[in-house]
This record gives sequence, structure tokens and C-alpha cells, in this order.
Amino acid sequence: MLKKTIPILILLLSFTLIITIAGCSEGDSKSKSPKGSEKNPIVMGFNPAESAEVVFENADALAIVIEEQTGWKIKTYVAQSYPALVTALQNDHVDFAWLPSFAFVQAEKVADAEVLLKAVRNGHPYYFGAIVVRADSPFQKLEDLEGGSIAWASETSASGRIFPMAAMMQAGYDPETFFGESKIAGSHDAALLAVYHGQVDAAATFARDNKGIKGSWTQFLDEDKKDEIRPIFFTDPIPSDTMSTSTRFHKEHPEIVDKITSTVKQLSTVEETALLLKELYNIDAMIDATSADYDPVRKAAGLLGIDVEGKRKETTKE
Repeated sequence: MLKKTIPILILLLSFTLIITIAGCSEGDSKSKSPKGSEKNPIVMGFNPAESAEVVFENADALAIVIEEQTGWKIKTYVAQSYPALVTALQNDHVDFAWLPSFAFVQAEKVADAEVLLKAVRNGHPYYFGAIVVRADSPFQKLEDLEGGSIAWASETSASGRIFPMAAMMQAGYDPETFFGESKIAGSHDAALLAVYHGQVDAAATFARDNKGIKGSWTQFLDEDKKDEIRPIFFTDPIPSDTMSTSTRFHKEHPEIVDKITSTVKQLSTVEETALLLKELYNIDAMIDATSADYDPVRKAAGLLGIDVEGKRKETTKE
């Protein structure tokens, strides 16, 4: 019995060894594959400003165009939250990240992020935070909301929480105690729908201007419903969202970073590709950006006791 078992064990061990070697070879092959190849694609991460399904569809369309213009394979990743996208960049799970302004300054500190481009909308590389209410509500100004309820777009949204809270503090209000009830909606469209359906008295979200002409309500609501939302409070300008990478990826693949950066900048010059930026995040164009452009974000975060100075603080000491 024992003699018959030994050859079988040897056979099984040999088979296992073959599989292990094959697996290692496959892993080694992948690691040696050039960046941008089918086996080792460039990963571009996107933020969930609205429904992940919508962002995923638009991101894929954009990736196809970048593939056609660069010859590199692009894989898309849509994060479930802004912090998740920062973590993905930190762990090298993404090579490029479309980060909102506050998420970028966080990523600069913890993920060695490097801003490449920023968005332009309505002719400006900035936007605003706004507190909005239903048009038929009795609320006319910020003070009227005291004791009421509000939906913040997300905990780390510049326009949907950080800047409105900082502006309230500068105006002499404590946003933590001013409202009777606060909730995190999870996204701008969710916050907007919460106030639209009367689940909360107000919502914090983005505005394209500080006149109330364009904002999340004109972007996410149907044409016949957008007038049912009314902004009553605006923040100072917020530097626009970014396309960023990590310093280490830039050092390892400078030609990839340079070519993809120039490719994305050129998208707005052709009508067909400009539409992709518009569909993705309502962007008109992407232009060069620097870390210093985001100092207003660091200031607003500082008012709330959030430390995002880190890398910038060390840099400015030199």
C-alpha cells in the first residue's frame, strides 16, 4: 500500500511544482511587461462626483481616445469615495488620478501626489461651494437655516463641505452646532436630491458661479426641475479639480506622464474629444496647474483643524 502511494505523491508534488513555476513565470512576465502594454496597462483613477456607473461609462470613453492617441493601453478605475482614490494613488494601484481639490492636497501629503492639470469651466479654473434649498422653501439666507437640517455632499468635498463650513466659521457660525441635523449624502447628486425631495432643508454642493446661474442643480436635474432649487449662500472661489500623478511614477515614467498630460490638454481643441471632457465632469478644458494654486484649500482645511500642510509646509521652509 505504501509503495503504491509514494509514486502518486511524487507525481502530485511534481505537478504542484510545475504550476508554481508557471505562476511565478507569469507574474515575472507581467512585472517585466512595459508600462502601457496589454499586460501592464496605465491605470487612470476617477472620482465619484456622481453615480459611479455614469462616471465609469464616461471614463472608459475617455480612456479609449487616450489609447488611440498614445498607443498605450489604459485601464480605468472609479473609486467609491475621494479617500479611496487617494489610497489607490498611495498604493500604486492607479498611475493618474482625477482628484478634487481637497483630495489632491490630502494626496500630496500622504501619497506624494503631483498635480499636472486643473479643470476650466465657464472660462475659469475655479468654482464655488454653495448651500442650496428648495425654491419654494421659506429660507432666504444662511441665518434662516439655524436649527434646520443639511446634507453635505461628502466628508472630504471642498465645495460640498470643507469650504462652506470654513466660510460659516469666518462669518461667525459654528457649523457643528448651527444645524439641528447634519448628514453625509455621499455625492453631490445625492445631496442635491436629498433637498429636492424634502429630506433635508438644505444641501452643500458645487456652483459654477456665485450668481446662482449654474451648479449641480443645472447639471444633475432635468431641465424642467432645475428651477426648483435655489442657492442662498456662496463660498470664496475654489481652485478646480485636478489630474494628478505621483512623483515616483513621474520619475519612473517621465515620457508617459508628459505625453498623457499633453494629450489630455489637447482634448478640448477638437469638438468630438472636447465633448468627452464635458460628459465626464462638465469640463471645458484642462490647463497646467501648480501645487501653490491649492493654497486656498489648505487655508480652508486649516480653519477646520484639518492638517493637509505636510509636504507643502516642508517645501516652503527651504
